[in-house]
Amino acid sequence: MAQRWILCTLAASAFVLASCSLSGERQMQLKWEITIGKDAADGQRGLLYLPTEVMADETGDIYILQKGSIEKYDSAGKHVLSIPLKKGKGVGEFAGPSSLARDENGFLYVWDKYLTRVSKLDPEGNFVSSFKVGSLFNHMALWGNKEFVFLGLSQDQILHVYSADGKEERSFGSPFELVPDVPAFATSPLAWFLQGDTIWVANPLQYEIRQYVGEKLVATIKGPDQFPRPRVGEGRGGVSVGISNGIFGLATCGGRLVATVASNERTLDVFDLKSDKLLSRVKCPPTVRNSDGHGTLYFIDETTVKLGRLE
Repeated sequence: MAQRWILCTLAASAFVLASCSLSGERQMQLKWEITIGKDAADGQRGLLYLPTEVMADETGDIYILQKGSIEKYDSAGKHVLSIPLKKGKGVGEFAGPSSLARDENGFLYVWDKYLTRVSKLDPEGNFVSSFKVGSLFNHMALWGNKEFVFLGLSQDQILHVYSADGKEERSFGSPFELVPDVPAFATSPLAWFLQGDTIWVANPLQYEIRQYVGEKLVATIKGPDQFPRPRVGEGRGGVSVGISNGIFGLATCGGRLVATVASNERTLDVFDLKSDKLLSRVKCPPTVRNSDGHGTLYFIDETTVKLGRLE
């Protein structure tokens, strides 16, 4: 009986200590400001369909990459322009648009993962040019307006820099550690965020976020959760890996790093960038995709884009 009482006491103490690790800071809340797509205000353009990227320019105009088009909205969420992305494999066509970038002159760049090709569009959406890349990278972004950086495991590195005309320049970032009995390709990262010369990259299999400044690894954040081993199976196409728990989105906001985490439930975990301390955990089903310099976070799900702030 005494032993059971001691065990219960220890369990209760552990719970209190775990709660205190977050309760030392005021728990934050997400305040939604704009919703684009389903359940959005009247006067907006219909539903979105599987948006993959969202970003804003210097005026606050919002660009959304979805399956089949790029949709542009003003800062209030009013639809401005639709740019169709014609399906196909020919010049100016797309098979799997997955990343979107914009340069200082307003030109748009679309990474087609399936065609391993970057296409350049003018501000009105007209095709300008394209170049091929040799690997099936997960994501692409502009880095310093003069280079492209790609995310994905290739040649034993996870970050890959190309020139503006598509020439491979260099690679950096060692792969994440292997998990026993899980294929190496499953360690190819899926979630990242770029701000200036800083890149944050999430480990797809463990609660680990790396911070690179320039091309140097300067910090690693370890989260509180242990993700279960992914499902590994075999099919006609070979070995498959199913990942349902992990980090699926990253962004920074007001000196904090935020991460969309799927564990027991989907949450937005908020870290202090100076101490790497977990400050708050907010229940949040949508996935964070971007942020601006004014405290706004951009989220996506299957049919909507949401803009919100942490309070």
